[in-house]
Amino acid sequence: MGDKRGFFYNLLNRPFIFNFIRSILDGGQVRYITHILNEYSFKSVLDVCCGCGAFSKVSNSTYTGIDYNEYFIRHARTKYGVKNKEFCALDIHKLEPNTQYDVSMIINSIHHFSDRETVTILRLMREFTKMMILIHDLVPQKNFISRFFYGIDRGEFIRPVRRQKELIQEAGLSIKKCFLYRTFPGIYVHSTFLCFKE
Repeated sequence: MGDKRGFFYNLLNRPFIFNFIRSILDGGQVRYITHILNEYSFKSVLDVCCGCGAFSKVSNSTYTGIDYNEYFIRHARTKYGVKNKEFCALDIHKLEPNTQYDVSMIINSIHHFSDRETVTILRLMREFTKMMILIHDLVPQKNFISRFFYGIDRGEFIRPVRRQKELIQEAGLSIKKCFLYRTFPGIYVHSTFLCFKE
């Protein structure tokens, strides 16, 4: 499994392959997140661990995507970089203090971080957010096909909804809404939490 994981890890570091695999195994998420955010009015978005930038399309608001993977950021700038879309190769710890966004989101990413790291990231997101935080991530599944693909995922911390909820609350966030969403073609299930600033 170690060799297989390493092979897929390196393969998925290539933006074209990453996007292709996601589109055929875990599709429909941009449309789903767009539908959720359309219910709210906001002017700015921070996307933590933005990957290849696909979720910059969820809103016409000013968008800042950050990710430590420079290959992904270069791809995002080339494909999605327009006047109000900015992509930066850095992690949330390096954001300028006192920077504020109406909405911040972290999508398909917390399963890459330990419990402690996840809580730290969510606390930082709370500091940088004026209105709402969206957290969207994988939920473990028991069927064979799902378990196979989850097993080669680069993240080692795929958690049940209950544990995700505990970490979000530990970070001091108040959960207002929670959804479950099965992506196309049905292999992956995701949780979505909406947390609003009091």
